[in-house]
Amino acid sequence: MESGSEFILNKIKLLQDEINSFKYNSNDVRDYFYGMLQSNLVSYARGYLFLEISKNIKSNALPVPQDIISYRQFDLITKSSETFKNEVAYLSHYHRNLLISSWSSFELLITSVCETLLDPITKELLLTSNFDDIIKKLKIPDNKEREKFSVKRLTHVPISRKYSELFKLGKKEYSRDIKVDKKFLEFFRDFRNTIHTNFIYYGTDNKEFKFTEITFKFNKEKVVGWNDPFPLSPELYLNLIFELKNITTSLLNFIDHKDVILYPDLEAQNFD
Repeated sequence: MESGSEFILNKIKLLQDEINSFKYNSNDVRDYFYGMLQSNLVSYARGYLFLEISKNIKSNALPVPQDIISYRQFDLITKSSETFKNEVAYLSHYHRNLLISSWSSFELLITSVCETLLDPITKELLLTSNFDDIIKKLKIPDNKEREKFSVKRLTHVPISRKYSELFKLGKKEYSRDIKVDKKFLEFFRDFRNTIHTNFIYYGTDNKEFKFTEITFKFNKEKVVGWNDPFPLSPELYLNLIFELKNITTSLLNFIDHKDVILYPDLEAQNFD
């Protein structure tokens, strides 16, 4: 049976094969998106690998040379292995980082593509969308405060509004179901947002979302519940990330923009 780290590494190889098939410029934000996904998965694999090595050392299943044992930093591994009484809690840290980092890369990609491809009128409507919502809800006529209450950058516009505009730019038939994909993106956004409150859901409505065979339950002011039958396996989280990747790939192919979409600030790539 594959270990968790082996399972992740095999997924990384599949992603690398896909990346090799792309023609994106190295300064293109689309290239950056897939590169960041790969980097996130490598960090994720390290978490599983460290756990597996620690367990093997503790059980004497992994022979360790005496000069390594005598190395003063070796205690960091052996003592850490003793803290893994709750492996689910240990792995939760890596699940969280994977979800947050991957969604952040997706948000950067969507915002950058919108900045490049959306026309000035559409971008202005996005920037003023929060103000327009207030006007509609209060049932008052438009006024001169629009600019004051508008956001200045697309990065501050809700992600769902931005990718919804991109779904309108398709130059050919979309390869998947747009409604289904939007539902998944809404779910992923909500699930990712609960991580900031230790998975407690503070939305306005109770709801459920079924992904593969697993049902996620979002109940107000309760921890999100899901029935993962294999809590020590990375499979669920990898499936989530690769579904996000698959939707992104379909959307980018749907838009079919040939020119470079520059990464916002190329200097930031030095910190990867």
